[in-house]
Amino acid sequence: MNDISLIKELGLNEVSRRTHIEAEHLGYIADKNFEKLVRLNVKGFIKILERELNIDFSQWMSEYEAFMSERNQKNEHKSISVSPKISAYTADGKHSNTGVKLLGLALVAVLAGVIYVLNEGNHLSNVLNIFEDKNKSVTYTGAVAVQQAAKNLNEAKQESKNATNDENLYAIKNLEPILPTEENASATLAMPEVNLSVNTDKNETAQTNKEENITQNQEQNTSSDASKEIKQANDDKIWHLTASTKEIKIVPRKKTWLGVINLDENKKRSVDTTNSFTIEIGKKQLAVTGHGNINLEIDGQTIKFSDDRPKRFLIEKDKVSLLTYDEFVALNKGKSW
Repeated sequence: MNDISLIKELGLNEVSRRTHIEAEHLGYIADKNFEKLVRLNVKGFIKILERELNIDFSQWMSEYEAFMSERNQKNEHKSISVSPKISAYTADGKHSNTGVKLLGLALVAVLAGVIYVLNEGNHLSNVLNIFEDKNKSVTYTGAVAVQQAAKNLNEAKQESKNATNDENLYAIKNLEPILPTEENASATLAMPEVNLSVNTDKNETAQTNKEENITQNQEQNTSSDASKEIKQANDDKIWHLTASTKEIKIVPRKKTWLGVINLDENKKRSVDTTNSFTIEIGKKQLAVTGHGNINLEIDGQTIKFSDDRPKRFLIEKDKVSLLTYDEFVALNKGKSW
């Protein structure tokens, strides 16, 4: 799998162009400068880089999370305790003596009140007896009124019940048979049409599944035939061209970024593609891919590369050469792209 050094190999500016992440932030990620990344959307950046560059950031994320955990623990221990000096809680002999005196006076007042209440007990009992007699009178009067109201209510209910029974008897005598409506009849006739629609949908679904299976079998057969023509790339680093060779093709097996530099005219072109890319022979050119999951087609021969690191080529009139990173930079006047 790719490691984080791929960011520096491609160059911060090029990775920034492809991922829309600022080059400064990419530098923090490549250098593991976690302190600078604390206030940034680190997880979002990592997802973009994993998707665009196919880099495994699991080890990097483990280190970042360990750093954040340690930093949070330090922040939790940094607490300041302030103990304000409040005069109300400060010991003072003068204020203490005043409080004791006030408490004593309050107790004396309470005792005097209790004694007064006990002495006036007879007077209170007389007052209570008066209220008790009045309550008995009110209770008796209230009971009579309630009984009269209940009697009137029962009579009203009985009259209402008799009137309702008379109305029901009249309605039964005038009741007519109810015939089925046109809506019920039409609903009964519409039921078979629903069943036909369901059967039609099932037939269409079965036909669609059958066509998809045929298409998948055709694609598998085509892929099987093509794999027989592919030759695995060995230790060869130079492929010689015949005089009749007009072009070569770089065919990515998954979406990749591809750039071509015309060294004679100092012109560049690049593209993100999943399709084959044709390069004409006759000019001295450099080519670089975002990853190594590609096929190189030369004179009807297919060379397969199967690693994730970028591939760099020098394309001349009579040959195609596989370059290292240093060789590519030297030919490109010290630039990675």
